[in-house]
Amino acid sequence: MKKNLNKICALFLFFALVPCMFASGKKDKELRAVAKKGMQSVPFAYLCENKPKLGKGVQFTFAAYAEYEQVLSDIVQGKAALGVLPVAVATKVFEKDKDSIVALGVCGNGNLYVLSKDASVSSLSHLKGRSVTSCMKDTDVDYVLRYLLKKNDIPLNQGEDGVAIDFSVAPADVTASFVSETVQCAVLPEPYASVAEMKGDGVVRNIDLQKEYASVEQGESFPAFLLVANKKYLEENKSLVHAFVSAYKTATDWTNAKASRAAVLAQKYDLGMMAPVVSHSIPYASFTWVDAKTARPSIETLLKNFSSVSASAGKELPDETFYYVF
Repeated sequence: MKKNLNKICALFLFFALVPCMFASGKKDKELRAVAKKGMQSVPFAYLCENKPKLGKGVQFTFAAYAEYEQVLSDIVQGKAALGVLPVAVATKVFEKDKDSIVALGVCGNGNLYVLSKDASVSSLSHLKGRSVTSCMKDTDVDYVLRYLLKKNDIPLNQGEDGVAIDFSVAPADVTASFVSETVQCAVLPEPYASVAEMKGDGVVRNIDLQKEYASVEQGESFPAFLLVANKKYLEENKSLVHAFVSAYKTATDWTNAKASRAAVLAQKYDLGMMAPVVSHSIPYASFTWVDAKTARPSIETLLKNFSSVSASAGKELPDETFYYVF
């Protein structure tokens, strides 16, 4: 009788402990976000410091990469749930595979600026007869500059009535080129614009291309960056993604309001920039949030404008399945 009782107790303990053993080995659900090192990764620093409450057993992780190719690869392959991509990049990916990504919303408007050592430059017409370093051929930086020159009836040429665009200098080298005076005028995004302004002796921020874009588009914004999600992950984890977007909005608002504190976190989490540069850049970085459905008209306008100046920008507009509806 005693032996049978011992066997029963042993069996009871075994079946009681087995579920606990499996539970202890079960991994928490992960929401992994990715972005390119630079200004578009800055709001994520707040989320790294203040882990978002996404639900019981959900772990938030973040990675910042040197190039957009790695960001894109992780999202498309499902290694990351979501991340930040330029509008032109995201729409091209969707054009190739409509089951790859979904746009959640615009997280950054245009942050492009004309800088030079000539304080008298205050409009695009003042660029006539000059060579302007653009740095990034066949990207949104290139497309926006060409579109705005076209809208202002400024031809692309090396004559006195036109603007010659120079793509020979990398963004990270522009400040040194200003110092050596091999570059006289450049179009730069943040944080490169801030670095040039802070470290290039005599360099001034002449023209805000976001304002120039709005002036020719009846006040419409230039939606530069999208928060996108892996489509399969989104379909399987809608409530989780919704919770993250809410946390991301909070992070964006905090970053805009607390530039110096956000800058410290950006340096702490190794986002590729020192705190003084980030602090200087945030007011110019145009962090925002507009749900994809609401932003669709401005995105479509931008894409049409891009295609009007470059065949490489693509011709096909994303259909309604690209724009997630909350």
